[in-house]
Amino acid sequence: MVEKKIELKIYGMTCEDCAFTIKNEMEKIGAKDINIDYKKGIGSLKLDDSEDPKDRILKSPVFSPQSHYKAIIKKVE
Repeated sequence: MVEKKIELKIYGMTCEDCAFTIKNEMEKIGAKDINIDYKKGIGSLKLDDSEDPKDRILKSPVFSPQSHYKAIIKKVE
């Protein structure tokens, strides 16, 4: 199993609680080394590549169409 480092651009965060909410949801999908910066609107995390990591992130309930948080995958290493 290989971990991939993923960088995100995240929209809709306004406070530390927003970052905490997103971090908790990313933990639920198995992400590690999660850093969410609400002031800059960015995030980074590591996720194993057993499934498409992009798909797992963007299909997370925290980024669903009903949520006010939106994310774009900026980089995958």
